[in-house]
Amino acid sequence: MTIFQTDPSNFPQLLQMVKDGDELNLQPGDYKAPFTINKSITIRGSGTDTVIFAATEPPLIITVPEVRLENLTVERTVGGDNGEVAIFAEVNTNPILSQVKLNGVAENVEWEGASWDIPTILDFGEVEINRLVEHGWELQLGSVCEVLCNLKWLQVRSSHLSPGRQNLQVVLNTANIPTGTNLSGLISLLAADGRRELEVAAKIISPVSATPVLELETKVLPAKVLNSQDWGYRFSGSAVDKFIRTQLGEVGFKKYPEFTKRRAKAEALMSEILDEDSHLYYVRRQAPGKEEGEEIWELTMATDREDREWEKTLKLRAAVNVDGDRVLKLLSVQLISQKAEKDEFSLALQIRLLPQHQYRRGIPLGAVRSMGKMPFFGDRLPTEDQLPIWTTFVEIEQRLAEKRQFCVPFLNHNYGSAARKVTFEIDISSATIDGTGETAIDDLELRRRLFEAKNQDIQLFNTSPAGRDGREGEKLGAIAFIDWEKSQVRIMLDSEIGESIARGSYKIPSTGFLFFVAFGDIAQVQRKRRALEDLQNGRCQNPYLGEFFFDATCARRPKKTIKLQAQDLLLPSGNVNQVAAVETVLASPDLALIQGPPGTG
Repeated sequence: MTIFQTDPSNFPQLLQMVKDGDELNLQPGDYKAPFTINKSITIRGSGTDTVIFAATEPPLIITVPEVRLENLTVERTVGGDNGEVAIFAEVNTNPILSQVKLNGVAENVEWEGASWDIPTILDFGEVEINRLVEHGWELQLGSVCEVLCNLKWLQVRSSHLSPGRQNLQVVLNTANIPTGTNLSGLISLLAADGRRELEVAAKIISPVSATPVLELETKVLPAKVLNSQDWGYRFSGSAVDKFIRTQLGEVGFKKYPEFTKRRAKAEALMSEILDEDSHLYYVRRQAPGKEEGEEIWELTMATDREDREWEKTLKLRAAVNVDGDRVLKLLSVQLISQKAEKDEFSLALQIRLLPQHQYRRGIPLGAVRSMGKMPFFGDRLPTEDQLPIWTTFVEIEQRLAEKRQFCVPFLNHNYGSAARKVTFEIDISSATIDGTGETAIDDLELRRRLFEAKNQDIQLFNTSPAGRDGREGEKLGAIAFIDWEKSQVRIMLDSEIGESIARGSYKIPSTGFLFFVAFGDIAQVQRKRRALEDLQNGRCQNPYLGEFFFDATCARRPKKTIKLQAQDLLLPSGNVNQVAAVETVLASPDLALIQGPPGTG
């Protein structure tokens, strides 16, 4: 068993490398999914701030048995609180989940140590008439449950909750309820082993002061940056709690038992981050919301327009009622460790975010109209049925490239008697794929890989390269000759290392390791993998690429014709058909297929 320490930057690569029985220990951070787990491994997080997330598909897909997930959060950010799948495990795989917090549901899994501990009554106490009061109660749940409530004066934020310690956010609306009314009703938790009920109680009282109950003090606005827009925001209850827990920890969270104080603290933390100043944001129209006229938007503070170096940037997910109050209702607030760049799904807007209950600001109607012209991000992404074909193709290419890789110790060399060509005596019996004993290869396999690598560059490591990137070694030179009977490999030294040796700044060690990685092939695979990831995340120049890339019939037809003159062409002598080909390409918004004589391309 091998234990790997990982973070968001290298987790996808390590997930591909691990073997059955290995463990991955995840550092705190945001791990952008989806990921497929096809090895029997343990993935162990560092608490609820280790978040594996995806927007419109299950973040984790598990295809093999004996998988274990511990001490982390798995979040389906769009639809998770409405019961969309966050962890999909194939039938009979039965992965074990321990201390896993879910936003969404998990199918075909087993929960370890889950038990029931819920209050018998959720008591709001005395509440003034014409108020909206939001309160959260912590529940210990023994299994997945659906949350049911048909009370007109009560709204439950989540329709599904997962096992473990969860927060149930409930909103009480006392509008037009007579003073003196004792409210009482039930919230039902429907689980596989039966129904459990929580009683909700509140007493409606008159306003405690003469101040109009629905008016709040409006602060004086600081000066606004020219060309910036003021957007009002308000926190949802779950976003307040998660934000404070992330920023202050559990101990800091418990210092604010009342929701109003937690909200005030969350807004104070936001003010510290934003400094009541305007910032450039990339705003995406993610998906339709739950309610009529509601949309989900994503705002990411830009990090690619300034000279300064950013360690983290602010990312907000919000619901916006574009036909109503046009206020950002924050669903999540994250500080993410990744560069924010503009793409074709986003608008770049200079925005100053202000707490709605203090400043009474909505999103300007012009901004809402501009956003309405943007496509929904999720509508233009490849479907779950389309990507696996290409992903499988890239995985096959990766496996083919990895089948050429090898690592073999050398016992001595003859540098000194030969300046440019150095012969190394290798230990054939100790050959491996990557320097680890678990990847040993036999003589015939090494012979095949060695001869296939002839005339290609090989790396030199002083010590075993196990667990290291092949590029960390010294680029030694090209394999020029192989004498299998004598266990010898002759290397034509690279000019750079030859000069370093001549200057005395480098000396070939007497023993070490020769490590061959098919860098060209693997680099191409990595580029293709990044291209698929960019396509899946909408990072492309043409927002329609995710549609017509997989089905050419979805490409938009040209709406105009283009006529070129000879002086417009790089090749003015082009014939009629060649010029027509160029005109067709320029007129096509998405895709053009050209068949012509040599030179047309």
